[in-house]
Amino acid sequence: MLVFVYGTLKKNEPNHHYLMATSGSCDFIGNGRSVSKFPLIIATQFNIPMALRDRKRGKRIQGEVYKIDEEKLGYLDELEAYPDLYTRELETIEMADGSTEKAWMYLLHEWRDDIFDTSSELLDCYSSKGEHGREYVDRLKRARLLLDSKLDVFAWIKGKDLDDEALKEKTMQKALRDLSGPSADSTLTMTTLIDKENTAPVVTATKDLVSAAPLLEEPLLKENPNRFVIFPLQYHDIWAFYKKAVASFWTVEEVDLGKDMNDWEKLNDNERFFVSRVLAFFAASDGIVNENLVERFAQEVQVPEARFFYGFQIAIENIHSEMYSKMIETYIRDDKERRLLFNAIEEFPFIKKKADWALRWIADQKSTFSERVIAFAAVEGIFFSGSFAAIFWLKKRGLMPGLTHSNELISRDEGLHRDFACLMYRHINNKLSQERIHHIIADAVKIEQEFLTEALPVDMIGMNKKLMSQYIEFVADHLLAELGCDKLFHSKNPFDFMENISIEGKTNFFEKRVSEYQKPGVMSSEEDRQIEFDADF
Repeated sequence: MLVFVYGTLKKNEPNHHYLMATSGSCDFIGNGRSVSKFPLIIATQFNIPMALRDRKRGKRIQGEVYKIDEEKLGYLDELEAYPDLYTRELETIEMADGSTEKAWMYLLHEWRDDIFDTSSELLDCYSSKGEHGREYVDRLKRARLLLDSKLDVFAWIKGKDLDDEALKEKTMQKALRDLSGPSADSTLTMTTLIDKENTAPVVTATKDLVSAAPLLEEPLLKENPNRFVIFPLQYHDIWAFYKKAVASFWTVEEVDLGKDMNDWEKLNDNERFFVSRVLAFFAASDGIVNENLVERFAQEVQVPEARFFYGFQIAIENIHSEMYSKMIETYIRDDKERRLLFNAIEEFPFIKKKADWALRWIADQKSTFSERVIAFAAVEGIFFSGSFAAIFWLKKRGLMPGLTHSNELISRDEGLHRDFACLMYRHINNKLSQERIHHIIADAVKIEQEFLTEALPVDMIGMNKKLMSQYIEFVADHLLAELGCDKLFHSKNPFDFMENISIEGKTNFFEKRVSEYQKPGVMSSEEDRQIEFDADF
């Protein structure tokens, strides 16, 4: 069967991951537009695109057609609150090649003109980034806003249905599930209907009458009077990560930038612009990671083995930041441009957007520890991935040995930090729903794709933007698998030269040591360190 989507479920729209990543099959067929005309508007304070079931006015709506199975249709029915809020009808869709197909289309029940302003502009094509300038507020943010002081849930249905108390409660229960996952148990009473001019009808319930499922105790966060002494070990797997980090320790002085300046002059203007902006992002981002470790994780986690790792990670992130700053200082001779790069978060909007996403998680006092662990796994596992790949792309040309050597060391470190975040998540009892994890990861992927395909496009250094976007999706799927979740994008790695990065070093293009070294003796056993005088040579 086919379904026609025209709003936020389309490609490159905020909710496309709901269509592709959830249970059931879904395959893109092509672009098309409805044969019938419908009024499509952006409505409510959440700027939601809605198509009204009204064939007397409106325009032919443009969208995308997907082939789905019964399981996916059932998921979409729940997502669109069918049949309470939306109806679902088989509509004729004209495809781009002129052929026609019958596809399911979700349409809003008739609304009352005194509630919805249908005199607003009628659209034939929706884009969340359109000239309308009305930013779409996603489902999770909506639920959080509405549950902050009271629960407000829209009932976009005919006036006669608004008196159905059971329907009101069912609608509010769904909003809670969107926020808390399917395991949440809620009881809602004292519901009232607020019917204001030019706004949607609102059902309200006081928050203190909502009871959620009890949370399990979190051993990682539990007050620990023995946290000041490391032995005896309680978490051997966490300790093993700490020892691995110690074995991989390096310093800025070990990286030789002496030959880089000759190569820097060989790069064209676009390549120098690209590399300098990537270094500027990296120089600031390591400080943001440390901000989270110092302000949140190291204070919240009471397990000494994890605190040892976080303490060492802070030192390593400082080395990364020093390394990037030293490269900027070495490559950039102009003082004005150098100051610009050192102040990248304030000077470059495309860097600020990535920084703001990470900083928001640090400042958010309402987010759970689980959510923030996932978010910073995304920062270190996704936000850095595309830029690492771009620098390794330069390595294929045998250029900038100091830059690419440091990139090997740093990408290995960040891979370890990402894997440690996944390990910490496995120790958490109150895990997030898969849908919530998919939402966080998809949000990070979207920002990273925009960064390297629009704001700072990799075609400036000769890379393929489409393949870079695919690579970022591949990295995200790998992270999701480590977190025990289903893949979101099912993308393959388009860059063979990135197959083993952060997993094992490979001999490089330069006559220097391979960067898969480790400190002598750190990871070896007591027996390995014994001197033998009777060995055969």
